[in-house]
Amino acid sequence: MADDDVIDYVIIHALAHIMEMNHSKKFWDIVRSVIPDYKDRKARLRELQNRLSDENWDCRDNTSD
Repeated sequence: MADDDVIDYVIIHALAHIMEMNHSKKFWDIVRSVIPDYKDRKARLRELQNRLSDENWDCRDNTSD
């Protein structure tokens, strides 16, 4: 459901943890070196997360009760 550039952020974030297993300045420097606009992408991911958590994703059919 996320845009490709937001998905790229998630992938780069995960790969950066191979080099730096924390969220230190060094970690974010690695992320920034690949995607300089990572803060924007991170914010858009958070917006998507919030939007999805506000929606009802319960796919079970409760009408048969």
